Amino acid sequence: MKKIKYISIAFVLGLFTILSSCIKNNTDDPEYRRVVVLYLAANNNLSSYASNNIISLKEGYLPGEDSKDIVLIYSHLSGSNPKLLRLYKDDSGKVQEDVVANFDSQNSATPQVLENLLNKIKIIFPAEEY
Repeated sequence: MKKIKYISIAFVLGLFTILSSCIKNNTDDPEYRRVVVLYLAANNNLSSYASNNIISLKEGYLPGEDSKDIVLIYSHLSGSNPKLLRLYKDDSGKVQEDVVANFDSQNSATPQVLENLLNKIKIIFPAEEY
C-alpha cells in the first residue's frame, strides 16, 4: 500500500513537471506588427524607373518612426552598390530615409541574395507579418 502511495506521488510530480514545461514563453513576441519590403533589383536600364518608384513611395503614406509597421526598400540601382533603406515619417511629417545596411556588389537577381536579405530582415525587424 505504501509502495502505491509513493508511486502515485512520483507520477503526479512527474506529470506536473512535464506539463509545466509546456507553457508558452511570451518573451519571444515580435517587436513589430508588419514589415513591407520593396525589392528593387534594377542594376540595369530600368534603374530610372526604380528611382521614380522610390520617389512616388515617399509621396504616399509612410508609417511614423515609432510605428509597429516598417517599410523597407532593397535598392540596387545602376552604378551603385545595393543598400537596404527604411522609410518613415518623423513627428513633423517629413520623410526620413535611414540606411539599415550596405552591401558589396552582388547579383541581386539570384534567389540566394533574396533569401539572405529576407533572413537579415527577420533578424533586424522581427515581426508578426512580412
